[in-house]
Amino acid sequence: MTAWHPFLFPSFLIQAILWPVGFLILYRIHLLQESSPRSGNNPWVSVIIPARNEAKRLPALLSSLSHQSVQPEEVIIVDDHSTDETAALASQAGCRVVKSEPLPPGWTGKNWACHQGAQAAQGDLYLFLDADITIQPKGLERIVDTYHEKGGVLSLQPYHETKKIYEELSAFFNLIQLIGSNAFTFLGQSFQGKKLFGPVLAVSKNDYLRSGGHEAVKDKVLENFFMARKFLGHHIPLFCFGGKGVVHFRMYPDGYRALLEGWTKSVASGARGTTPLILIGVVAWLTGCLGTARHLIVTAFSGSSEKFMGFAGLYLLYVVQIAWMLNRTGRFRLTTSFLYPIPLLFFALVFIRALILSCFPGRFTWKGRTLQP
Repeated sequence: MTAWHPFLFPSFLIQAILWPVGFLILYRIHLLQESSPRSGNNPWVSVIIPARNEAKRLPALLSSLSHQSVQPEEVIIVDDHSTDETAALASQAGCRVVKSEPLPPGWTGKNWACHQGAQAAQGDLYLFLDADITIQPKGLERIVDTYHEKGGVLSLQPYHETKKIYEELSAFFNLIQLIGSNAFTFLGQSFQGKKLFGPVLAVSKNDYLRSGGHEAVKDKVLENFFMARKFLGHHIPLFCFGGKGVVHFRMYPDGYRALLEGWTKSVASGARGTTPLILIGVVAWLTGCLGTARHLIVTAFSGSSEKFMGFAGLYLLYVVQIAWMLNRTGRFRLTTSFLYPIPLLFFALVFIRALILSCFPGRFTWKGRTLQP
């Protein structure tokens, strides 16, 4: 009887070839470096925070801002028709509160809030922040120093903190967001067609106005993807970074339903904005992840022990790869990597849900508003 050799088995060979694709599409996540000795010459920084019913999350962000080594000249909270204590908390913290005007036709809520915040801002450097992030010690200093060094537009994807078990289902969404930026492939920052991240965006007033700002993408749900095109169209360079040690956040802490709706919204819009080459790479790598898990289960019940051991070894390679990726992007449990088929299947189901809902206008909702992805 001929011994089974794993690399002579077509399905094993396919999954093995797809494994290194993960390193090609998410090779190195650039982080902001420690600040060098400061010259004391800072731009006037206007922090702009769109906020809709963020009373639970906003205090943590404002507290982290108040403890920074470099202080912004102004913090503007755009109260987007909140029904909770968002405006009162912002006012008590000494922030400038801008009451949002009614949402005009053709605008999404966040874009309209950011647009109004920019109109009210007086600074030379606009720093747009989502209300659910926290800035780590000296984080603002590192953002400002990096802007001094590079100019252009700085965008950071916050380091993802998880606490409850259901939040571990965000694992693959977290990775796909970083991959979809096109900034962390094996080609590095030189890859053409980079995308921006939505939670943290630093841009000069001049570059913001020259590109058209949020008004130029007023109807887009994932405005960061489409603003990138506007900046590049005006030859304004983009620089993307991971947020570990600088900005952190906890996504969808309000429960499974918020997580489901939030990721459905993001997936529906994000797929349209992803570069075709990267999209092919993502599909190929996820196929390898899922295919390896499927073959491991099948061979465990109906295959030879040699085949099972071959796929078990390949499965462990995917586990190690995913654990390495997740460790650089967020605080996920090691068991999430070992049981990666569970969050991966959740990702696939949400993606299918988003495709189905996109066929029915008005079915996407977020924070009480209907969205068109």
